[in-house]
Amino acid sequence: MVKSFEECEIANFLLINQIKYMYEKSYPINDYGVPDFYLPDYKIWIEHFGFKSEEEDVPDWFDNPLKYKETAEKKRRIHKENKTILVESF
Repeated sequence: MVKSFEECEIANFLLINQIKYMYEKSYPINDYGVPDFYLPDYKIWIEHFGFKSEEEDVPDWFDNPLKYKETAEKKRRIHKENKTILVESF
């Protein structure tokens, strides 16, 4: 079970290509939240953000678009500070 169609597409891609992954594995920093995917063989984290475009347009139906964008920035910052690899999709 995954939380969105897009996450299902990512999970299917990883499965079909025999890439071992963990769904919603806790990131070792407590205030991070839960990342979407972790690839343990490569030590890569994958986050799928619900942006409509590269310009980070948040869909109108999101409850708090500003907070969503701030959370995405926070996650990027945490990865940078901890020198972990983050792959993003939107």
